[in-house]
Amino acid sequence: MTNLLPSQNHNFQGDWREHFLQRILVISAIIGLFALISAIISTDDIVLQGVYIGVFVTLAAATLIKLPYLLKAGIFIVLPFILGISSLSQTGIRGNSLFYLLAFVIFSALLIGHRIGVIAIIISELVIVLAGYLILNGHYSPPENIAFEKDITFWISAAFLQLIFSSVVMVGLRMLQEGYGQAKASIEKMVDALQESQLEMEKRVTERTRELAHTTKQLSASTHVIHQLASMQDLADLLSRTVQLISEQFGFYHTALYLMNIRGDYVVLQAASSEGGKQLMERGYRLRVGTEGIVGFVAAEKKAHIALDVGEDAVFFDVPELSETRSELSIPLIVRNKVIGVLDIQSSEKQAFRYDEIELFQTMADQIAAAIENTRLLSESQLVVSQLDIILNEETRQNWKTESDLRKPAFHYSMSGLKTMEKPVTLKGNVLDVPLVLRGQKIGKLSLQRKSDVQGWTSQEEVVANEVATQAALALENIRLVERTRQRASREQAVASIAARIRETLDLETVLRTSAREIQSALNLQEAEVRLLHQATPDDEDNSQNVGAS
Repeated sequence: MTNLLPSQNHNFQGDWREHFLQRILVISAIIGLFALISAIISTDDIVLQGVYIGVFVTLAAATLIKLPYLLKAGIFIVLPFILGISSLSQTGIRGNSLFYLLAFVIFSALLIGHRIGVIAIIISELVIVLAGYLILNGHYSPPENIAFEKDITFWISAAFLQLIFSSVVMVGLRMLQEGYGQAKASIEKMVDALQESQLEMEKRVTERTRELAHTTKQLSASTHVIHQLASMQDLADLLSRTVQLISEQFGFYHTALYLMNIRGDYVVLQAASSEGGKQLMERGYRLRVGTEGIVGFVAAEKKAHIALDVGEDAVFFDVPELSETRSELSIPLIVRNKVIGVLDIQSSEKQAFRYDEIELFQTMADQIAAAIENTRLLSESQLVVSQLDIILNEETRQNWKTESDLRKPAFHYSMSGLKTMEKPVTLKGNVLDVPLVLRGQKIGKLSLQRKSDVQGWTSQEEVVANEVATQAALALENIRLVERTRQRASREQAVASIAARIRETLDLETVLRTSAREIQSALNLQEAEVRLLHQATPDDEDNSQNVGAS
């Protein structure tokens, strides 16, 4: 069983005893007033009345006056002892003396301690023995009209009863106090355990809060990085801005981006935030996939890796330009299950990366990989579009060059009507020349001449003229395309007709003659010839068969 420490036991006993004594003094003073009145009325003995009054006054003084605890307790303990002696001297062993002496023992044990209680038992027994000796031997004369018990056996029985009752009360009080002390100790131990648990929980909450704040900060930094990269379209700018943002937002001294080469056997450094990394990039720094450095390992394994400058990973920290590195995190850049590069982050602090942060950085790396791939596709698409524009513009130029060679060069409209010109006419005077532009190629010119009495051209008129020129260029292109389509359809129809007629017979000579005739007719040729070449030796001068039409 758990016992209180001496200091704890003394403190807790002192606390409850002071409260107990003060309350019992107040209660005793109130009840004692009524008992005093009753006792004074019930007895004519002036001495006894004096004793009662003296006891009550002492009790009231101890209750009202602020005195040291031991003095108050001593006064309260002595009062029942005095009443016991008084009762013993007035009524003998048959009176209330045993009750007062038992109260003397109980209050001694309760208010001061068990040792004082034992002493109180001894004093009570001595008082009973002394009173019996004096009374039985005639050394003490009783008051008038009061007869004392003269049987010694009765005095002995009373003494033993007093001893038994006092011992039982003492043992009970001690057990009660020990039980109370143990219960209080258990409660205090439980309270201490609860306080420790509360402190531990507060510590864990603080750690969790700190971790949550750290994670929230990293999420915010990651979101900021991705948001800043979303609108970038140039790959070089994207790579450079990515490493700069990561170093700024997360506080790492070196961030680098490696991209896989075409053969897939090396990852090449393309962007770095630190000066040392930029020096490596200028030298064309690269690492072989699967065999060189953490970056090469990550590119081969397709999974992130954290390395420290101790243990088996220390071999990786041998780059002089990055001598400040104490921990490193490399994350693969994966698009459609294919590694396109590696994001490498290095810190000058030991254990700057935790394994529970890998998922966060991997998510950010996936977004960066998607941005890089999208930028690549956009650049390739823009290059293809640019090439197609060049091809289309050249085709437009060639087509309209051919058209200009086949058609009349110009049309002239005047008050006399519309005329076709063999060669362009140069207008003079107040003239506005607007080019006919199609897909960036100039295919003609619209020349407007004002009447002689009107000066200049307004901006609105120039806008209208440019719009007309644009629409005219588009209309001319549409007409050219329609004519080209009609020509193609006509050719296809002629080819289909010739093929149908050729297939009407299975005779070889007839097929050849029909082919020559239909081709000559369809293309309006002067002559057409279809010739079959046989397998011939070098010695054969002419080993062929031909059929012609004219």
